[in-house]
Amino acid sequence: MEEKIITFTHAGGVKKASFATSDIQSFKTSIDKCLKGELHAITLTDDDGVDSIYPSLYLQNCHIEIKDKLVRHRNL
Repeated sequence: MEEKIITFTHAGGVKKASFATSDIQSFKTSIDKCLKGELHAITLTDDDGVDSIYPSLYLQNCHIEIKDKLVRHRNL
């Protein structure tokens, strides 16, 4: 399954979460609603399985980037 990674860069630091490529439109719609103030927050689960709530005010003050998740393989 192909994955995307979303990165939130804020004055308080950087947060990242992965999601399936098939879910990208749903994420974009939710983020857009937060930025417009139509939705109060979104919840994302990071790669460690920790749920985080991202309030709309936080998202309005972030740089948001969505890109392909690169999988690195080690040579054994």
